[in-house]
Order: sequence, then C-alpha cells, then structure tokens
Amino acid sequence: MEGLPQHPPHKRPFDIKVESSCVFCNKERENLLHLLVTCSFANRFWFASLWCINTCGREWSSFMEWWMSITTLLGEQDKQDVIPLLACTLWELWKSRNNMLFNGECCDWNRIWELGIRLAGDFKEVQQSNSLATVSRDDGGSCVASCWQHPTMGFIKINVDASYRKETNSGASGAV
Repeated sequence: MEGLPQHPPHKRPFDIKVESSCVFCNKERENLLHLLVTCSFANRFWFASLWCINTCGREWSSFMEWWMSITTLLGEQDKQDVIPLLACTLWELWKSRNNMLFNGECCDWNRIWELGIRLAGDFKEVQQSNSLATVSRDDGGSCVASCWQHPTMGFIKINVDASYRKETNSGASGAV
C-alpha cells in the first residue's frame, strides 16, 4: 500500500529503468511515509507549517500511523477545519513530487502551502454551498463554480487507473 509510481520510462518503453530513491532528497527509498512525512524536504515543509510539526527523529511504521497520530490530537471542531487543510496540503505535496518526477520542476514548500491553503478554501466553499459544484480558478485567479453534468447522449465517461508491483510481477487495473 505504500508503493508509489516511479520514474517514467523516457525513450525506450521496453527498457525501463526504475529509480526508487526519493525525488526530493535522493537519499532514501521512496515510500508514502518517507515522501510525505520523514524526507528532509517533508520535514522542513511540516516544520514550517501552521502546526510546526517536527517529523525529524520520529518513528512511524506507516503513513496511516502518522496520519492517526496527527488527527487524534485534534478536537471535533478542529477536525472539521484542520483535516481538509491537511488533506489538501498533502495533495499539493504529492502533486509537487509528481511535477518534479515527470517534469523535472521543483516547487518551493512555501508555494505548496499556499496552494494547499487555497485548495482547502475552495473545498470549504463548495461544502458550504451544499451543491455538487466544483470550484476552479480562471486565469485571473477568481473562483469559478461548475456543476457535474451527465455526458452528452451517446458518450460514456470512464475513469481508469492501474498499478504494477515489480517485486511480485503483478498488476491491477480498474475502471468506473
């Protein structure tokens, strides 16, 4: 469950070289806990957060254990405010990792925080509107709400995903 998509094949799809070191620190094997919590980049990121979380020198056996240790410290009202921000910030950290991995572009952790806070604000706005709307931003940075609509007659919308585990030579895919 802690496996992550690895470096992409570049030119020759049948000669894939898989890098498993962290894209941020390039020192340790990348897994979810390392990437989002214990990596030196992630440690600086969390320490600079609104909560000043120090992940250096702490031991968790999994990302889920870390998540539970953070969220159990919160009261019920705090959970309603903090968990969406925490989740949105983790999402932005994940996107930053992928941007670095696939595009070679590094993002400053302050920018990741800005994007996480902004996304959490958008999420809260949609939740308060009690609609199925999504919020995106136009080129000027203004919020634009849009609602999900059924596909046009004759079209089918399909969401797909897949994964592969080298160690067991197995994979899975799914479609909704």
